[in-house]
Amino acid sequence: MASNEKTDGTRVGTFDSNQHHADGAIASVTDLATKFCFYVALGVSLFHKQGCANMEPRKNLANDQADDRPLDQAGTAGDSAQNSASSVSPPSSSGTPGKESSGNWSEQLESESFDQQVAALRQIARAGDAQGVTAQAVHLAGSPHDEVRVWAAEALESSVRPAAHEADVLVRQLAESRDGEVCYWSATMLGRIGEAIGGDPQAASAAVSALESCLRDSMYLPARERAAWALRQLGPVSISAVPTLRAVADDAPPRLPRLTKEAIKALDAAA
Repeated sequence: MASNEKTDGTRVGTFDSNQHHADGAIASVTDLATKFCFYVALGVSLFHKQGCANMEPRKNLANDQADDRPLDQAGTAGDSAQNSASSVSPPSSSGTPGKESSGNWSEQLESESFDQQVAALRQIARAGDAQGVTAQAVHLAGSPHDEVRVWAAEALESSVRPAAHEADVLVRQLAESRDGEVCYWSATMLGRIGEAIGGDPQAASAAVSALESCLRDSMYLPARERAAWALRQLGPVSISAVPTLRAVADDAPPRLPRLTKEAIKALDAAA
């Protein structure tokens, strides 16, 4: 027994055993903590790569007065905050490229090179008035490349001017895409076409139907809000959508009922 005791009377064997168990417990806890941190970091990384940004509401819809402005401003005024928060600075105006640039833009936008897509979108954003590239820009708003998405949104907000004959492809994009940004911008571009779409009854009917479906069924709230705004902008051709607008107004997040009620009021006045 004396061999197990120090001169002060403590038992050496018992102390060493307790210390050994304590060290083992600390090592186990440290190992578990390390593994936990690793798997959390891995989960965050995978979540980001799968496009978590598309599941978040767009910041640019915070401006409640954007949708009340004239048609030539309503499509762009409400979209500014998203880009101001972007990691890429919005471009400043530096002149308007010649109309012959639109052909080059189309080629670049259809390129498989992200760099060429970004270069074209930057030029379009600075142009101030770009036509003939609406569908391509809307498509790139759903790009897997962050910088392409940012500049597509900037170009669509500041410069892209859709024509009535582009309504068909915008309707297809709105109806077929599962990307929230693509749906948002498809609805926005249809709204910018406005009452001019009435010149083609078939296209107008298809647009109203696609916007109704988006308003009723989309899981992306900003796209639903934009669909309500667009139905109002299309004018009398949207009269058939009033029952859907009323149904949504009765059961929706706060901003959406306001937009649907304003659309109903405007359409009733136009009837």
